[in-house]
Amino acid sequence: MPLEKLSRTQLQSYRGGGGGRNEYVDQLRLIKPGDGGKIVLSKEKVTRQTAKNRLNAAATAAGIKIKFLRLRGNDDEVVFEVVS
Repeated sequence: MPLEKLSRTQLQSYRGGGGGRNEYVDQLRLIKPGDGGKIVLSKEKVTRQTAKNRLNAAATAAGIKIKFLRLRGNDDEVVFEVVS
């Protein structure tokens, strides 16, 4: 059986929830450093930690760095800034 090489993006599709992560990668690549974004947890139907894990994995795949912002009083959003 020959070995088939997979890219990072292809590998992520084999991990749980890969389809969503590919979307995250594409969207993160459009955000410039200094700008950011947010995920509404109730719309995505995920926990805060799952959203952060997916964003971190997508940022790594996109070759960018992000940082999460702490929000007071809003437990339904994860907000992040693209650092580089």
